[in-house]
Amino acid sequence: MSSGTLRILLIEDDRLDAELIEEMLDRRLGQSFDIENVLRLSEGLARLETEEFHLILADLGLPDSSGLETLQRLHKKTEIPILVLSDDNETVLPTLAVRQGADDYLAKEDLTPDTLVRAIRFALERHAHRRTEQALARAQEQFRIVRRIQERLLPNIDVSIPGYDIAGTIYPAEHASGDYCDLFSMPNGCVGFVVADVSGHGLGASHLMLEARSAVRALVHQGVALNEILTCLNELLFDDCLATDHFLTLFIGRLDPTCHQLEYASGGHMAYLIRSSDKLERLRSTGPALGLIRERPVGSRVLPDLKTGTIFVLPTDGIVETVSIDKTLFGIERLRGFIVRNRHLSARGIVDGLYQAARDFAGHLKQHDDITCIVVKIL
Repeated sequence: MSSGTLRILLIEDDRLDAELIEEMLDRRLGQSFDIENVLRLSEGLARLETEEFHLILADLGLPDSSGLETLQRLHKKTEIPILVLSDDNETVLPTLAVRQGADDYLAKEDLTPDTLVRAIRFALERHAHRRTEQALARAQEQFRIVRRIQERLLPNIDVSIPGYDIAGTIYPAEHASGDYCDLFSMPNGCVGFVVADVSGHGLGASHLMLEARSAVRALVHQGVALNEILTCLNELLFDDCLATDHFLTLFIGRLDPTCHQLEYASGGHMAYLIRSSDKLERLRSTGPALGLIRERPVGSRVLPDLKTGTIFVLPTDGIVETVSIDKTLFGIERLRGFIVRNRHLSARGIVDGLYQAARDFAGHLKQHDDITCIVVKIL
């Protein structure tokens, strides 16, 4: 047990028994106990309303309550450990009390300082273990809720429009992802798409990602220019990024199928073109990652006259930074090599195959980062 003071609520109407218990604990070296003795259950419940205790020692035969009713009323009021004190003529009641949630029962006639302190220690340890399990269960449920929301908001992307084949997917490393990909219609028959990667993992990154998605969709709906979307998004998210120690990279593109033109704005996010010659071209960023600098202009760039056979690849760093057992990075060249060897596949086949190639490269190592990718094939 901790060397700090343990506050114990002793609900015992027999003053001699109460004094004996207090004396046993007073003699215990290395542990300080602060014992508050009340004679009635109603007094104990009132103390629990206003004071904090680590543990309850309770006789089930009290002037204003008896039997399992005492335990039930205590459980409704608090979740701290409860040790039942029983008289020597009681046999069935203590066992029933333990089955209904008491941490232990102690026969008064057999009580010694060692058995009393040992029972207190075990009860506190079990309580700490239960609290840890409950906290873990709550966290897992939160992850599941966020994941279900993400699955509804961030579905797989599979789109075929004349001359183009588009696919995208998120493969989260945890229950809740910090990556984000999206596809939406834009004016004049254009198609918009986004991939973003929030630094870190878990619920904080997931919440920031959902904020980014909502903001991007709202700004696109208002007809805001691509570079201005990133500027506005940075302003909207900067304080949250600063408070949570996150940042995000984001690429947003607008594909015009009629003139085979791609306009994009990139806040520190990687993207690649693989031409029919199999040469890989890295699309340079047009601004810094979001959430790092409060005021920083972002530009945009236009890629005109996209040729048949060109493949546009928009991954997050979870692919290229996948590590093998011998600590080798998957890297950009392996990404290029996979796509060149498999350019005959559909966009969906390339996305799924690239993910599997990264996982095969990692061997038995766990996926350490979210993996997201959009592929656009010009047919």
